[in-house]
Amino acid sequence: MAQKRVQVAAVVGQVVLGVILVLSAAASVDRVFELRAVDPGFGANRAVSIRVPISADRFPSFRQRSDVVARIAESLRSIPGVRAAGGSDVLPVGDGTVFWSLSVEDHPPEDPGGVELADGRLVTPGYMEATGISVVRGRALDTRDRAGSMPVVVVSETFGERYWPGEDPIGRRIKRRAYDSAFPWLTVVGVAADVRDGGPATDVSPTAYFPYAQHDVRLGRQLSFVVRSDRVLDELVPEIRIRVASVDPMAPIVRISTLDELLSESMIAERTSGNVLGGLALGGLALLGIGLYGVMSRAVLERRRELGLRRALGAHASEAVWLVLKTGSVSVMVGTVIGLLAGPTVVRLSGLVLGEALDVPLWSYAAAAALLLTVGAVAGVVPALRAVRVSPIISLRSD
Repeated sequence: MAQKRVQVAAVVGQVVLGVILVLSAAASVDRVFELRAVDPGFGANRAVSIRVPISADRFPSFRQRSDVVARIAESLRSIPGVRAAGGSDVLPVGDGTVFWSLSVEDHPPEDPGGVELADGRLVTPGYMEATGISVVRGRALDTRDRAGSMPVVVVSETFGERYWPGEDPIGRRIKRRAYDSAFPWLTVVGVAADVRDGGPATDVSPTAYFPYAQHDVRLGRQLSFVVRSDRVLDELVPEIRIRVASVDPMAPIVRISTLDELLSESMIAERTSGNVLGGLALGGLALLGIGLYGVMSRAVLERRRELGLRRALGAHASEAVWLVLKTGSVSVMVGTVIGLLAGPTVVRLSGLVLGEALDVPLWSYAAAAALLLTVGAVAGVVPALRAVRVSPIISLRSD
């Protein structure tokens, strides 16, 4: 009796674990589909990026580097079939986050030397059009924003809402570094739509876009140029290489990738989690089937004489099958109920540990119950059918 209870407890435990694994896999898969539906704030389709170092040895002055960058961008825009092209030191995905220290006019810090932090990007004319980042107010940065012209900046919607809530940011001013620094005040000329730096799984942060030609910083020594075109990628990439070499024959292209590829890579952790949990769920279901099969087979052996007697007295084969199935079905149903009740809490806690917001989708409850009950039924049917195929006479003679 004690051994039987241990077997039943083992089956219940396996079922509970199986349900939790199925719910976890479903939550992870649902998370991936949820992220795919999130608007990242830029257009990843039909856009390819190339990473080009701007050599400070061959172009020692900022004016020279700025001229090379402008010529590369202009050469890329002249490729037949290209709709837009522009560069930035930081792409929306694939480059991490770069914070700039800033000060906002009419918002002096309480502590001398205090600064605000925001995502910062050095961009060339055409960058926002190439990446598909929309300008919701004012204008994008263009060829007017060059060295010697009025210092300007474009800020994101979140940036504007943080520092000028309920007001129009156009015409407001910010500057780099501390409030009393020697850097000039930059006038806001446009407000851009928010972008989720790092991919759909990240939060929106305040962002400022600075004209490349107005800021000589080390971050500008390497740029990613984005080219938006309807042309086939295999035809476009060789021509991009030729155009870059026509401006700077010694410039290496260290990375070529589409924004779609970079966006997909930004969700690799979520996809990996889904694949791992899916594999564990399949493994758990397999172990459950094996364990339940063993319990049912033992139950058949223990009740072989009883089954033979029932058959000899005229019991139908289906009655014998049901008698065997009842042995494991109760354990499976109890484990399923416990798993469905405890599963959501376990999934949420595991999500917190992994740093992900995992919620169990409603459809997965029915899916988990159906899978576990099906596995239980299949694991029990085989020994049950084997039992009823044995002659009643042989069963009655067995010890």
